[in-house]
Amino acid sequence: MKKLIIFTQYPYSNSINKELIESFGFNKAMNVKLDSIINSAFSALRYKEKTACTVELHYCDNRAIDFEGLLGKDIELVKQSGTTCLECINKSFKKSFEQGFENVCFINTNINDLTFEIIHEAFLKLYYNDIVLGPTNDGEIYLLASKYYLKSIFKKLNRDKQIFEKISNLLKDANINCGITKTLINIASKENPLFK
Repeated sequence: MKKLIIFTQYPYSNSINKELIESFGFNKAMNVKLDSIINSAFSALRYKEKTACTVELHYCDNRAIDFEGLLGKDIELVKQSGTTCLECINKSFKKSFEQGFENVCFINTNINDLTFEIIHEAFLKLYYNDIVLGPTNDGEIYLLASKYYLKSIFKKLNRDKQIFEKISNLLKDANINCGITKTLINIASKENPLFK
């Protein structure tokens, strides 16, 4: 059984990246973030249509009604539990494997160009790897897929920049096979075409 977990928060003044607000103003920054959430959700739903996969959207505030209005009811909404993003991801992975899921994939909504094909590639790479990472151009990750709960790796992580490199090194040190998907552009990165 496969599970896709989309991690996000509804865009409002405290949740939108300050670089986006500084570059575009609040309203356009909010629309950029909403577009990235919608694109990630619909790419996940397209994957769900073609495979046996559960899709959940994990949100960190009390905005479930806003997500239902935005995305409809095809995605199960789950309130995140934890005080940091990494703690929430850790708890979600642990719970998913306890529920019997064999492959779990986390998706971050800070990218605009996630596709069905990238999600499909990540799950295919799990056949030959224990973990699959999707890096962003600025050293973050937009995707983390796993065959099992990696408590020892999660315990060693903190919210540093360059988390892709840190996770890659932890996996290498632990002799854990890691696949990599296509690098995508973080929406808050100056390399985002919207900044040009």
